Amino acid sequence: MVYPVAFGVVTYLPPSEVFVETGLPAGTNWSVTVDGSSYWSYGVTEIRFQGSSGTYQFQVAAPGFVAAPASGSFRLPRVIGPDNDTTYLDVTFKASPPSPIGAFDIAPLAPIVAGILLASVVAGLAVWTWGRKERAAK
Repeated sequence: MVYPVAFGVVTYLPPSEVFVETGLPAGTNWSVTVDGSSYWSYGVTEIRFQGSSGTYQFQVAAPGFVAAPASGSFRLPRVIGPDNDTTYLDVTFKASPPSPIGAFDIAPLAPIVAGILLASVVAGLAVWTWGRKERAAK
């Protein structure tokens, strides 16, 4: 008698945390730093972190945007198995408000300010020189 035998491969994946972003324009790069190591999105909406069980600290960033949550912690369980224990964390981005200093650019005023300073120095020297001549004449 012949008995059928099935062979297969069971893949055991470590637990993972998936950061899912909303609010960024399509194709915008963003990053997640987990315990000092950075992971980049390269334009996609999810970043997956796989690791061993434990608690991890994270920070989320995208240039020109504010993330919520911007930082925090998550815990990966000890379960490692074929069902892969994955948890998801939603991250919402909003455009950064302009800074008060960046809202007013003084660069175009630099030549005017320089001219005023130069005129003040020249006028001051003229008054000082005139005053010396007046004192010397007396």
